[in-house]
Amino acid sequence: MRKFILSKVPLILVIIAFAIFNVIYWPVVGPHISKLHAGAWIAYGFMCLGFVITGALTFIRLRSQTNFTATLPVFFADVGYLFVAFIFNVIAFCVSIKSPEWIYVLVVNAVLLLLFLGALLMAYKSFARVEDNTARRTQKVRQFRTYAIEIGSLKDLTEDPEIIAELNKLQEDVNYSSTAGNSATAEKEVMFGEKIEELNSLLSVGADKEEVMKGIKDAQRILKVRNQLLMANK
Repeated sequence: MRKFILSKVPLILVIIAFAIFNVIYWPVVGPHISKLHAGAWIAYGFMCLGFVITGALTFIRLRSQTNFTATLPVFFADVGYLFVAFIFNVIAFCVSIKSPEWIYVLVVNAVLLLLFLGALLMAYKSFARVEDNTARRTQKVRQFRTYAIEIGSLKDLTEDPEIIAELNKLQEDVNYSSTAGNSATAEKEVMFGEKIEELNSLLSVGADKEEVMKGIKDAQRILKVRNQLLMANK
Protein backbone atom coordinates (compact mmCIF):
# COMPACT_ATOMS: atom_id res chain seq x y z
CA MET A 1 0.00 0.00 0.00
CA ARG A 2 2.81 2.41 0.90
CA LYS A 3 4.56 1.74 -2.43
CA PHE A 4 1.31 2.28 -4.34
CA ILE A 5 0.60 5.57 -2.56
CA LEU A 6 4.13 6.91 -3.11
CA SER A 7 4.14 5.92 -6.80
CA LYS A 8 0.65 7.30 -7.51
CA VAL A 9 0.80 10.69 -5.80
CA PRO A 10 -0.15 12.62 -9.00
CA LEU A 11 -3.14 10.32 -9.59
CA ILE A 12 -4.26 10.67 -5.97
CA LEU A 13 -4.06 14.48 -6.26
CA VAL A 14 -6.21 14.37 -9.40
CA ILE A 15 -8.77 12.19 -7.60
CA ILE A 16 -8.80 14.62 -4.67
CA ALA A 17 -9.29 17.58 -7.05
CA PHE A 18 -12.13 15.73 -8.78
CA ALA A 19 -13.73 14.96 -5.41
CA ILE A 20 -13.47 18.64 -4.35
CA PHE A 21 -15.08 19.66 -7.66
CA ASN A 22 -18.05 17.35 -7.04
CA VAL A 23 -18.34 18.33 -3.38
CA ILE A 24 -18.77 21.95 -4.50
CA TYR A 25 -20.81 21.16 -7.63
CA TRP A 26 -23.62 19.01 -6.32
CA PRO A 27 -24.70 21.08 -3.28
CA VAL A 28 -24.97 24.09 -5.62
CA VAL A 29 -26.70 22.27 -8.49
CA GLY A 30 -28.71 19.70 -6.53
CA PRO A 31 -31.64 21.96 -5.58
CA HIS A 32 -32.04 22.98 -9.25
CA ILE A 33 -31.48 19.58 -10.87
CA SER A 34 -35.03 19.38 -12.22
CA LYS A 35 -34.46 22.58 -14.22
CA LEU A 36 -31.33 21.37 -16.00
CA HIS A 37 -31.38 20.89 -19.76
CA ALA A 38 -29.26 18.54 -21.88
CA GLY A 39 -26.59 21.20 -22.44
CA ALA A 40 -25.91 21.38 -18.71
CA TRP A 41 -25.36 17.63 -18.48
CA ILE A 42 -23.10 17.67 -21.55
CA ALA A 43 -21.06 20.47 -19.97
CA TYR A 44 -20.77 18.50 -16.73
CA GLY A 45 -19.76 15.39 -18.64
CA PHE A 46 -16.91 17.15 -20.44
CA MET A 47 -15.68 18.69 -17.18
CA CYS A 48 -15.50 15.19 -15.72
CA LEU A 49 -13.76 13.96 -18.87
CA GLY A 50 -11.03 16.55 -18.32
CA PHE A 51 -10.26 15.05 -14.91
CA VAL A 52 -10.35 11.50 -16.32
CA ILE A 53 -7.84 12.39 -19.05
CA THR A 54 -5.58 14.09 -16.51
CA GLY A 55 -5.69 11.02 -14.30
CA ALA A 56 -4.89 8.74 -17.23
CA LEU A 57 -1.83 10.83 -18.16
CA THR A 58 -0.34 10.24 -14.70
CA PHE A 59 0.33 6.65 -15.81
CA ILE A 60 3.02 7.84 -18.24
CA ARG A 61 6.23 6.26 -16.99
CA LEU A 62 9.68 7.78 -17.13
CA ARG A 63 12.60 5.52 -18.00
CA SER A 64 14.84 8.06 -16.33
CA GLN A 65 13.95 10.62 -13.66
CA THR A 66 16.27 13.06 -15.44
CA ASN A 67 13.68 13.19 -18.23
CA PHE A 68 11.06 14.80 -16.03
CA THR A 69 11.22 18.01 -18.09
CA ALA A 70 10.30 15.96 -21.16
CA THR A 71 6.82 15.51 -19.71
CA LEU A 72 6.25 19.28 -19.40
CA PRO A 73 4.75 19.69 -22.91
CA VAL A 74 2.27 16.90 -22.08
CA PHE A 75 1.52 18.57 -18.75
CA PHE A 76 1.00 22.01 -20.30
CA ALA A 77 -1.27 20.60 -23.03
CA ASP A 78 -3.41 18.84 -20.45
CA VAL A 79 -3.60 21.77 -18.04
CA GLY A 80 -4.40 24.12 -20.93
CA TYR A 81 -7.25 21.91 -22.10
CA LEU A 82 -8.56 21.39 -18.59
CA PHE A 83 -8.56 25.14 -17.89
CA VAL A 84 -10.20 26.20 -21.19
CA ALA A 85 -12.75 23.38 -21.14
CA PHE A 86 -13.61 24.05 -17.52
CA ILE A 87 -14.17 27.78 -18.06
CA PHE A 88 -16.25 27.22 -21.19
CA ASN A 89 -18.37 24.49 -19.61
CA VAL A 90 -19.07 26.57 -16.50
CA ILE A 91 -20.37 29.31 -18.78
CA ALA A 92 -22.24 26.78 -20.94
CA PHE A 93 -23.73 25.20 -17.83
CA CYS A 94 -25.07 28.53 -16.57
CA VAL A 95 -26.54 29.34 -19.98
CA SER A 96 -28.04 25.86 -20.36
CA ILE A 97 -30.07 26.22 -17.18
CA LYS A 98 -32.33 28.67 -19.02
CA SER A 99 -31.86 27.47 -22.61
CA PRO A 100 -32.73 24.02 -24.04
CA GLU A 101 -30.14 24.43 -26.79
CA TRP A 102 -27.38 21.85 -26.39
CA ILE A 103 -25.80 21.34 -29.78
CA TYR A 104 -23.38 24.27 -29.46
CA VAL A 105 -22.12 22.87 -26.14
CA LEU A 106 -21.39 19.53 -27.78
CA VAL A 107 -19.77 21.03 -30.89
CA VAL A 108 -17.47 23.42 -29.01
CA ASN A 109 -16.42 20.69 -26.60
CA ALA A 110 -15.73 18.30 -29.47
CA VAL A 111 -13.55 20.93 -31.18
CA LEU A 112 -11.67 21.64 -27.94
CA LEU A 113 -11.13 17.93 -27.37
CA LEU A 114 -9.81 17.36 -30.91
CA LEU A 115 -7.44 20.34 -30.61
CA PHE A 116 -6.22 18.98 -27.30
CA LEU A 117 -5.67 15.48 -28.71
CA GLY A 118 -3.62 17.00 -31.55
CA ALA A 119 -1.50 19.00 -29.10
CA LEU A 120 -1.17 15.95 -26.85
CA LEU A 121 -0.01 13.81 -29.77
CA MET A 122 2.75 16.28 -30.67
CA ALA A 123 3.78 16.68 -27.02
CA TYR A 124 3.88 12.92 -26.46
CA LYS A 125 5.88 12.42 -29.67
CA SER A 126 8.49 14.82 -28.32
CA PHE A 127 8.46 13.05 -24.95
CA ALA A 128 8.84 9.61 -26.58
CA ARG A 129 11.79 10.83 -28.67
CA VAL A 130 13.59 12.07 -25.56
CA GLU A 131 12.90 8.77 -23.79
CA ASP A 132 14.20 6.73 -26.75
CA ASN A 133 17.35 8.84 -26.99
CA THR A 134 17.96 8.39 -23.28
CA ALA A 135 17.51 4.63 -23.58
CA ARG A 136 19.98 4.47 -26.47
CA ARG A 137 22.54 6.58 -24.60
CA THR A 138 22.18 4.39 -21.51
CA GLN A 139 22.63 1.23 -23.58
CA LYS A 140 25.66 2.71 -25.32
CA VAL A 141 27.26 3.64 -21.98
CA ARG A 142 26.68 0.14 -20.63
CA GLN A 143 28.09 -1.43 -23.78
CA PHE A 144 31.18 0.79 -23.84
CA ARG A 145 31.94 -0.01 -20.21
CA THR A 146 31.91 -3.73 -20.99
CA TYR A 147 34.81 -3.30 -23.41
CA ALA A 148 37.23 -2.85 -20.50
CA ILE A 149 35.97 -6.13 -19.02
CA GLU A 150 36.28 -7.90 -22.36
CA ILE A 151 39.83 -6.62 -22.83
CA GLY A 152 40.69 -7.83 -19.33
CA SER A 153 39.46 -11.30 -20.23
CA LEU A 154 41.74 -11.35 -23.29
CA LYS A 155 44.76 -11.38 -20.98
CA ASP A 156 43.72 -14.84 -19.83
CA LEU A 157 44.27 -16.13 -23.38
CA THR A 158 47.98 -15.37 -23.49
CA GLU A 159 51.12 -15.56 -21.37
CA ASP A 160 53.18 -13.23 -23.51
CA PRO A 161 54.26 -10.29 -21.28
CA GLU A 162 54.39 -7.81 -24.18
CA ILE A 163 50.89 -8.64 -25.34
CA ILE A 164 49.60 -8.45 -21.76
CA ALA A 165 51.32 -5.07 -21.31
CA GLU A 166 49.67 -3.71 -24.48
CA LEU A 167 46.29 -5.09 -23.40
CA ASN A 168 46.72 -3.42 -20.02
CA LYS A 169 47.42 -0.13 -21.78
CA LEU A 170 44.37 -0.56 -24.03
CA GLN A 171 42.20 -1.37 -21.01
CA GLU A 172 43.40 1.76 -19.22
CA ASP A 173 42.65 3.84 -22.32
CA VAL A 174 39.09 2.51 -22.33
CA ASN A 175 38.67 3.18 -18.60
CA TYR A 176 39.82 6.77 -19.05
CA SER A 177 37.62 7.33 -22.12
CA SER A 178 34.26 9.04 -21.80
CA THR A 179 31.25 6.77 -22.21
CA ALA A 180 29.10 9.63 -23.52
CA GLY A 181 29.17 8.77 -27.22
CA ASN A 182 27.22 10.56 -29.94
CA SER A 183 26.32 10.14 -33.62
CA ALA A 184 29.82 11.22 -34.66
CA THR A 185 31.48 8.44 -32.66
CA ALA A 186 28.98 5.65 -33.38
CA GLU A 187 30.85 4.20 -36.36
CA LYS A 188 34.20 4.10 -34.54
CA GLU A 189 32.58 2.48 -31.51
CA VAL A 190 31.21 -0.29 -33.73
CA MET A 191 34.67 -0.71 -35.31
CA PHE A 192 36.26 -0.85 -31.86
CA GLY A 193 33.87 -3.57 -30.73
CA GLU A 194 34.59 -5.58 -33.87
CA LYS A 195 38.34 -5.19 -33.27
CA ILE A 196 37.97 -6.56 -29.71
CA GLU A 197 36.12 -9.57 -31.13
CA GLU A 198 38.88 -10.02 -33.69
CA LEU A 199 41.54 -9.97 -30.95
CA ASN A 200 39.59 -12.57 -29.03
CA SER A 201 39.59 -14.82 -32.11
CA LEU A 202 43.31 -14.30 -32.76
CA LEU A 203 44.31 -15.10 -29.20
CA SER A 204 41.95 -18.08 -29.01
CA VAL A 205 43.52 -19.76 -32.04
CA GLY A 206 47.09 -18.88 -31.00
CA ALA A 207 47.79 -16.45 -33.83
CA ASP A 208 51.26 -14.97 -34.40
CA LYS A 209 52.38 -12.41 -31.88
CA GLU A 210 53.00 -9.85 -34.62
CA GLU A 211 49.40 -10.20 -35.86
CA VAL A 212 48.01 -9.84 -32.32
CA MET A 213 50.16 -6.78 -31.61
CA LYS A 214 49.00 -5.21 -34.87
CA GLY A 215 45.37 -5.84 -33.83
CA ILE A 216 45.94 -4.15 -30.47
CA LYS A 217 47.57 -1.14 -32.17
CA ASP A 218 44.60 -0.89 -34.54
CA ALA A 219 42.23 -0.96 -31.57
CA GLN A 220 44.23 1.79 -29.84
CA ARG A 221 44.14 3.88 -33.01
CA ILE A 222 40.37 3.45 -33.43
CA LEU A 223 39.78 4.37 -29.77
CA LYS A 224 41.98 7.46 -30.12
CA VAL A 225 40.08 8.65 -33.20
CA ARG A 226 36.78 7.96 -31.44
CA ASN A 227 37.78 10.08 -28.46
CA GLN A 228 38.98 12.90 -30.72
CA LEU A 229 35.66 12.89 -32.57
CA LEU A 230 33.85 12.99 -29.25
CA MET A 231 35.83 16.05 -28.15
CA ALA A 232 35.29 17.78 -31.51
CA ASN A 233 31.51 17.21 -31.51
CA LYS A 234 30.51 18.10 -27.97
